[in-house]
Amino acid sequence: MNFAKMESAGNDFIIIDNRTPRLSGEQLSQIASTLCQRRTALGADALIVIENPETDTDLRIKMYNADGSSLEMCSNGIRCAARYAFEHHLAGAVMRIESCGRRVQVSTTDPGSWKLQLDPPDLEEPEHTWEAENDTVTYAYLEFGGMPHAVIRHPGLTVRDIQNQRLLAIAQGLRYSERYPKGVNVSFYDSAKEGEATVITYERGAETFTPSCGIGACASAIVMMRKRETYANPLNVRVPMGEYRIEVEWDPESKEVKWLYLSGKTRMIAEGNTLEI
Repeated sequence: MNFAKMESAGNDFIIIDNRTPRLSGEQLSQIASTLCQRRTALGADALIVIENPETDTDLRIKMYNADGSSLEMCSNGIRCAARYAFEHHLAGAVMRIESCGRRVQVSTTDPGSWKLQLDPPDLEEPEHTWEAENDTVTYAYLEFGGMPHAVIRHPGLTVRDIQNQRLLAIAQGLRYSERYPKGVNVSFYDSAKEGEATVITYERGAETFTPSCGIGACASAIVMMRKRETYANPLNVRVPMGEYRIEVEWDPESKEVKWLYLSGKTRMIAEGNTLEI
């Protein structure tokens, strides 16, 4: 089986072309749980599958976690898939991709860097309070396509705080609180310099702070701009294993988010064939 290995902001992916022949969802799930193992196979956070479009898009992608389960919206994965499609002449420098029932536009002016256009959040709630064991936490709550995100400011935050046990305890407590039966992703942010921010995100499913989360970075950028904690737009966001450039397009009349644009580097690590898998 031919594959490509790609990475963006610390998220790594195996990409396969499933346009012909067509493998079933059950087969793809099994392939994901096999190939994504780090000690016995190629190793990756997820499998991305390129398929023929069924709508007016350039291609369709399916994504599977390393355990074979379906992966929700993944901005890093979509941008890697776009670069793969571009370099394999499946689409041009501006393309539309169907993923998780949604259609998104991805574009590039530099083959290494790809910009993803995202829909605005479905829900914004600017202020909630949650009582932790030794903390009273104030946070904003946003949903993107049903994906829940809590956003908390933590003064002095750095990417090294992915090792901060107090922040981990807060994130775990909120993630498993009765308030959110299906769980919630939790992002912490701060800005030490105008135009720049640092974000770390605890992701449900991974159950830890992850190398990067594009949607968590977008949610944090929206909150910062809403609260006038930054006047920069676009905003450069540092995550533990990379950087994003996030631009928010506001509707001039409603003052609501019209579009989000997330840009960042992608890397093509290797291409080859699987053998004894």
